[in-house]
Amino acid sequence: MTFNRIHRGEHMTKTLAVIACLTSSLAVAQTVPGSITFNARLSDTGGAPITGSHALGFGLYDSGSGGAALWTENVSGASFSTEGVAFVELGAVTPLTTTVLDGRKLYLEVSVDGTTMSPRLAIVSVPYAIRASVAASALQVGSLTESAIQRRVTGTCNAGQAVRSIDAAGGVQCESVSGGGGGDITSVTTAAGSGLNGGAATGDVPLSLITCAAGEVLKHNGTAWACAADASGSTMAGPGLTLAGSTLSINFGGGGSATTVARSDHKHGAMYTRWGVSTCPAGVTRVYGGYTAGALHSHAGGGANTVCLAAAPVYTTPTGSLMTFNDNNLDHALIYGGEYETNGGQIGLDSRHDYDSVCAVCLQPNASNVFMYPGAATCPSGWNTEYYGYLMSSHYTQPKTDWLCVDVNPTAAGSVGNSNGRLLYSTEAECGALPCGGTAYTQNREIVCSVCSQ
Repeated sequence: MTFNRIHRGEHMTKTLAVIACLTSSLAVAQTVPGSITFNARLSDTGGAPITGSHALGFGLYDSGSGGAALWTENVSGASFSTEGVAFVELGAVTPLTTTVLDGRKLYLEVSVDGTTMSPRLAIVSVPYAIRASVAASALQVGSLTESAIQRRVTGTCNAGQAVRSIDAAGGVQCESVSGGGGGDITSVTTAAGSGLNGGAATGDVPLSLITCAAGEVLKHNGTAWACAADASGSTMAGPGLTLAGSTLSINFGGGGSATTVARSDHKHGAMYTRWGVSTCPAGVTRVYGGYTAGALHSHAGGGANTVCLAAAPVYTTPTGSLMTFNDNNLDHALIYGGEYETNGGQIGLDSRHDYDSVCAVCLQPNASNVFMYPGAATCPSGWNTEYYGYLMSSHYTQPKTDWLCVDVNPTAAGSVGNSNGRLLYSTEAECGALPCGGTAYTQNREIVCSVCSQ
């Protein structure tokens, strides 16, 4: 293979003949060097050798022409013999690595004294032996050497035999298994152990559990297995329980018909009256709705407390009989419907003045305790607010009655009329013994309230 070049402007050609091109200098099973040997002969067009020292340049490309060099190296003084032959070690300056020789097709470009030879020389397979460096540890698996790895097992055993050992080459040593896998019992004697019957030194030996009498079972007494009574009865069930045979029963205390056991902290449900409306909050059971009722505001007698009177009276008893009554005016204890007295600029309550007051009795199933929280429209931490509103009672000049927490938005029931029955007034703060100012109460301001559950 020849390369032609133009010699410094003269119409004279010289020929570079590659005669032992790119010989690998790799050593077997050793560290792979990053260089290869390049052998070439330089002659003129008449075939006469060119001798002496010449500058050689080398470059590897991934195409036969053009492109950028993947690797370059210059030899400033390559010595050509009297036959015009030069020997150069490529990679002595810039090592040839697997990044360059990565398996793709490459071309070597050579220049002599600054003049590039043409065409480029295609690299054949031998130089790609540099890639063998990635197999330097092929005889290891991780940190294990060849001697530490068991070769594939290739040996087999005949019928009635079992593998006794495996050698390093994968061969097996076999041994006979007498009786086809069976054999005489040698370690079980007539004393088969506690709880067992049978046992012998040779032959087929049956073993069985010892037989216990009726009502007995095998139990371990701390030393051995032996028959013992199958204990049952209330003494084994613990306090509050009865064990009859295989049936465990609970001894319920008190009355009731429940057949299940409840947790000690379960909720029993809590009742409260919601004054001012005839409905209950969402998720709360409305037991009944009715009318707010109590003694006449000017009467000194009668009940002092306020009740939620049923919306419709029922005179029939649970047995179906009709209770007796007298419709004559006996002037005994008298009860009147409640009515709001809320004129005079009371925020949120003026529009309910002289309307009748209604109520509802509610059951909160998820609570055990309910209380009215006067002075706060929000319940304490850990408590749920059922509803909130204004604290109301009788006028301070009238007979005393109880304090009611009336819903913030009471229903305008009935018709506007000054019936003056059980009158409900908002409650105002009077400073003195009751602290006022700052975060405390304010003189004449209405007292709010809330109903809380837990």
